Amino acid sequence: MKNISVLAFISYLFYVLVLSSCAVRAPNPMTAPSSSAESERPGLATQWGETRTSRVKNTHFNRANHTPTALTTLYYNNREGITTMLGISRYQPGLPTWLQVNPYNFVSIGIRGERGQFLENFTVDGKKYVIGENGHRYSILVRNNTNTRLETVLSVDGLDVLDGKPASVTKPGYVIAPYATLTVDGFRQNMEAVAAFRFGTMADSYTEQKYGDTTNAGVIGVAIFHELGSQPFSQWTNHEVQKRHAADPFPERFATPP
Repeated sequence: MKNISVLAFISYLFYVLVLSSCAVRAPNPMTAPSSSAESERPGLATQWGETRTSRVKNTHFNRANHTPTALTTLYYNNREGITTMLGISRYQPGLPTWLQVNPYNFVSIGIRGERGQFLENFTVDGKKYVIGENGHRYSILVRNNTNTRLETVLSVDGLDVLDGKPASVTKPGYVIAPYATLTVDGFRQNMEAVAAFRFGTMADSYTEQKYGDTTNAGVIGVAIFHELGSQPFSQWTNHEVQKRHAADPFPERFATPP
């Protein structure tokens, strides 16, 4: 009888273990999801890419004003995202070329791909759009079209390209020599190198990985300041522009002597 009792106990223990191993545990309601809903958004953001050589040095620059002389925004996304943002009926293929910051044309900006080509871009209702591709590297170009130095503060996904922190126009930027072109390849790591800009998913973006926030993903900001004592476009005032638009091509019927 004792042997039968032992066998019964072993059988019962085995039965309990089998049931325990097959049981499905209910999820813990306090467990946070592995990724935020923000990181699962569709479209492109910018990743912290590979290290690239980019040497800079400090210089002195006194701004003429505390507010930017010019401020512009570029919206970037993949082609599907851009067509959705605009609406398919308004989407027209753009050109790979420079974009103008303001009507005076004293600064031009461009987004260049990893093969050296400008990315397709266009302007609709005053808004500037650039089409990127997941996994591809890109650079931001700012061309100074004036005979004086300019300073530009740049942001990507709402982060300053110099320190990787939330961007502000009060922060220092890059100084561009007269008639020169600045090329910014990535987020600055030190005075010798940057982390390349690469288009990627929201989940893999620098802003998500660093701050867990993709609110400002998909946007590039360009703020321009002119130097104290310089007047790079002083002749082209609003008054002068209005006079140009008011010019009459036929003020008199016949020519008269000077």
